[in-house]
Amino acid sequence: MLKFIYRNLDRFKTRFALVFLTGILDGLANFFIPATLAEFTKSKFTSSDFLNLIRLVVAFYLASLIFQRIIRRWGESLGPQFSNYIRLKYFKALEKLPLGDLINHHSGYILSLVNKISDGLAPIIFDMFWTFAKSISNLTLFFYFTARESLAIDFLNLVVLSIFISASTFLSRKMVPIADELNKKGLRFWNHIRILCPTSLRLKG
Repeated sequence: MLKFIYRNLDRFKTRFALVFLTGILDGLANFFIPATLAEFTKSKFTSSDFLNLIRLVVAFYLASLIFQRIIRRWGESLGPQFSNYIRLKYFKALEKLPLGDLINHHSGYILSLVNKISDGLAPIIFDMFWTFAKSISNLTLFFYFTARESLAIDFLNLVVLSIFISASTFLSRKMVPIADELNKKGLRFWNHIRILCPTSLRLKG
């Protein structure tokens, strides 16, 4: 799905990249608020340290608010716009297909499939800006600070994360043949109906 979104961004690429980068920066700002509190409380805490701590926490918090404002303004609106753009793009592509190819490959679900994919893109874009982008910065800093304390624990965390990603990818790929088989069954059904009732289908068309 990520490859599909990237390949079809077209005129949205620059805006998507800037908002995604803003999401990463927001993740950094949110991560450094508790990290700063933890660093200041490791050693002796003085009144001057307290003032510096307040300044840093406020600075990170204000930066996070600015980044979130950018995401809400230009990121959340991108989801519905991109969804409608994909819908129109693929409907136009279907209109340009030769009639013979359309008849041979039309399973009766193409239009609903395009609508379903387009409608599902908006929440995915939303999650990419608010969750995935922040996860990149959070995981990067998490591994960095963990490595400072223990390389062994950092390596173990990396192994567990790699296993989780590999298992998720493997299971998601298993869904592709199932969906393909359902699509082929639908195609065979509509071809069978067309053979049995060619006249009625021609009149309806």
